[in-house]
Amino acid sequence: MILPGGASIVAAAGDVAEWLSLGSGNWRCIDYTKANGQALAGSTPTPYVSTKQTITSGGSLTLSHGLTNTPSKVWAELHCEVIDGVYAVGDIIQNDYLTVVATTNADRGIVITKTATQLRVRFGSHANAFMALNGSGVSVALTNTSWRLVIKAEL
Repeated sequence: MILPGGASIVAAAGDVAEWLSLGSGNWRCIDYTKANGQALAGSTPTPYVSTKQTITSGGSLTLSHGLTNTPSKVWAELHCEVIDGVYAVGDIIQNDYLTVVATTNADRGIVITKTATQLRVRFGSHANAFMALNGSGVSVALTNTSWRLVIKAEL
């Protein structure tokens, strides 16, 4: 078992742990919450947060995350920089991979490949790489130049 902070944990009633199977009987504890609210010593490694990245349809990014191993969790955020439909400057859309939303165009969204040293991002080739739901719950295309992509990762 791979534990947060690399040290043994003395569990108490009410503690909650989340585990990730690495295969071959190996497990990583990806989240541990003590019932008393105290943090585990050394258990909160600094997550990786990219700078705001330009969205380029059909393009790719290679980001060096600087973590000690392959991240167990990676997620993406779109940060609104210019008013776009119902979205205002400063709005953030978060999703694990910001994939296709209710569209027949399969060339929207991103895919993220993670390794021990890098996160490789590939954008869909559609002119508007992302879609989101508007205030009425209808899918709308987001304008690439109105948004910036931020990738986050943690062990």
